[in-house]
Amino acid sequence: MNLFRRAEFLAFFGILAVSYSCTKVYAPEYECNVENEEDYVWDISDEVSIVLNGTSAAVAGSGATVKGSEILITSGGNYRISGTLDNGRIVVDYPGDSIVRLILDGASVTGCTNSAVFIKDAGKAVVYLEEGSVNSLIDATIYTYDDKTGEEPSAALYCKSYLGIAGNGSLNVTGRFLDGIVGKDGVVIRNGTIRVNAVDDGIRGKDYLLIHDGDITVTSGDDALKSDISIQIDTGKFLIDAGDDAIHADTSLVINGGSINITRSYEGLESTAVNINGGTIHVVADDDGINAADGTGGGQPGIPGMPPQGGVTSGNCSLMITGGYTWVNGSGDGIDINGSVEMKAGTLIIDGPTANNNGALDYDGTCKVTGGTILAIGSSGMAQAPGTVSTQNSVMINFSSQQSAETLVTITDSNGNALLSAINSKKYQSVVYCSADLAKGSSYDIYLAGTNSGTAIDGVFHGGQYTPGNKYKSFTVSGTLTQVR
Repeated sequence: MNLFRRAEFLAFFGILAVSYSCTKVYAPEYECNVENEEDYVWDISDEVSIVLNGTSAAVAGSGATVKGSEILITSGGNYRISGTLDNGRIVVDYPGDSIVRLILDGASVTGCTNSAVFIKDAGKAVVYLEEGSVNSLIDATIYTYDDKTGEEPSAALYCKSYLGIAGNGSLNVTGRFLDGIVGKDGVVIRNGTIRVNAVDDGIRGKDYLLIHDGDITVTSGDDALKSDISIQIDTGKFLIDAGDDAIHADTSLVINGGSINITRSYEGLESTAVNINGGTIHVVADDDGINAADGTGGGQPGIPGMPPQGGVTSGNCSLMITGGYTWVNGSGDGIDINGSVEMKAGTLIIDGPTANNNGALDYDGTCKVTGGTILAIGSSGMAQAPGTVSTQNSVMINFSSQQSAETLVTITDSNGNALLSAINSKKYQSVVYCSADLAKGSSYDIYLAGTNSGTAIDGVFHGGQYTPGNKYKSFTVSGTLTQVR
């Protein structure tokens, strides 16, 4: 980063400080888990240059030494790394409190015995991606652990302390042994273009994973984004292909914004408490699209392609939706909430299951809707609708027979205007629609088939004219929940 861009950077943060706290504490029991704006700003004159040259490296400055194909950093400071290192690694082993910044500026590291970058000890570590740079970290396929008892490290980028990732460059991470990126305390991603391909988990922050922004693509054999405690996504662009859960946090998952596209998963979003406050989310799941569970049922973790062993039950889990747009295509339950659901705003569309032992909506406690729109299409055997504690009206339609995939279902008002016109990608026998447009005392007609001249977005038609097909039934909204059979 040149001095002119650094001045712009500082000015930017001066403006940002009005709306963005100077410090954020993510795990107060650990002193180092504090994000400061100063983490991302440094004096270019204080940088130590590390130039990788195949099987070794050249260091200009103090704090780093080279032994064969291993670069060892033993002091806090700013280390600009460029070039290519084959069959080697970068190790940070600094017990002090000063920050260690690894400024990747066209760096490519392939691990020989384990990780490409192993941050063994540091008060705080930040990996900064220089603007316009393309960087690559690839670990070994067979590991020799530094810590055999703890089996560490175990990822292409492995950090045993706070790990921050920032910058407007690119980072390609290949986890050939197990994980891609791991922070044993937590991981904070400020921005950057990050591509992770991992045999096991993609990006894992043990205590927390916080993503402010970024363009992130993860392909993983197990979970894509994972934390033992909490995950928060503020904004960003995500493309996820996961062998198990796409986004999994044991305790809390909060999505405030961003564009999240999950093209493959066993379960899409999973945590004890799932909170969706904004963003555009698309989930494709082999089982449940959104699962709020804490594992207190005593069962074993689910295996991709197989049902959970022993099941998972709890009445203390929750799904809260206060905004955003969420579309779910689940072969199991669309949403499976071992507890209660509350929705205040936003849109939830579920392209649900065909099997009667699953439902588009599945919750154990209450489902309270005070705003927003829900469309849940799927099987009828376990179909549920928002509860009578809601203040917004719903209709639940259970058809006498299963409808073919992509059979248009439409609800029109007394003037023939379509309130809803939608198709499902799979066979269905139940439709649940919750909307502020359903007025108590008003009558509506249900049609199957026909045509709609509008544009279908996630199966819902917008801006067109409906040409009626076969009238199925009529209904009058009598209360919070109207059932049609």
